[in-house]
Amino acid sequence: MKKVDITEKQLQVLRLISEGHSSEEIAKSLGNSKKTIDAIRIEMLNRFQVRNAAHLVAYGFRKKWLK
Repeated sequence: MKKVDITEKQLQVLRLISEGHSSEEIAKSLGNSKKTIDAIRIEMLNRFQVRNAAHLVAYGFRKKWLK
């Protein structure tokens, strides 16, 4: 099975998603536009083959990216 890595920016976004923040809140926190955060979110959903934010967070815990 191919090893899937996560970028530092994706990890920052994933951590904030796991804390319940919206794309708009994440954008303000990281100094990006909401559109950029939405694009990162979509990229992670596709890259990690998950269906939604809850599934993405669960995947992050399984991969030990989140504690």
